[in-house]
Amino acid sequence: MGKNSRFDKMVKGQNFEKKLETRLNDVSWKAKYDLMKAGNESYSEIYNKRESAREKKANAVENVDVIDKKLVALLSKISKAILIEIDKNDSKLNDFFMKGNVTNIITDTVDAQIVSVKHMIKGFEKNQNYEFSSKYCTELKDTISKLENAYTILITERDKEAVIVKEMQKADDNYDALLRKVEHFIDNEEK
Repeated sequence: MGKNSRFDKMVKGQNFEKKLETRLNDVSWKAKYDLMKAGNESYSEIYNKRESAREKKANAVENVDVIDKKLVALLSKISKAILIEIDKNDSKLNDFFMKGNVTNIITDTVDAQIVSVKHMIKGFEKNQNYEFSSKYCTELKDTISKLENAYTILITERDKEAVIVKEMQKADDNYDALLRKVEHFIDNEEK
């Protein structure tokens, strides 16, 4: 982005617009004024879209984190309940844990957590004779459903932000060029 922040660039553009506005009776100044005004409006619009996208993605990340923390706490309780009823060396644990134990689920990516928890839910449904199956199955289904929905929203917001970031980069280049052009014009006209 260079040494000037986007906000600083917008202030510079607004200052140029104000300066150009003082001589609207001159055709060339009026043309540059119209160009600067349109540039300021366009850049401000994409800047606001960028900030909005950043905020939406941040909220989506926070929502996934909150639900994931609830899932981790729930999985911790479930793991303890499972190990009370099933020995840690029993192959029956494979019905509940794809990768050994709950730590592997907790430390994995959200995508992998979803897959592992769905495997655990299938294990609950297959082994309904255990007390923990009936006690935690519904709560685990609800939590993983919320996590899946929140993660889908996060992916969507991340993708939208990526598109807007590219638009913002192009807008930065265009706006920088406009600022240079208008600054050069003002400097030449005031000599």
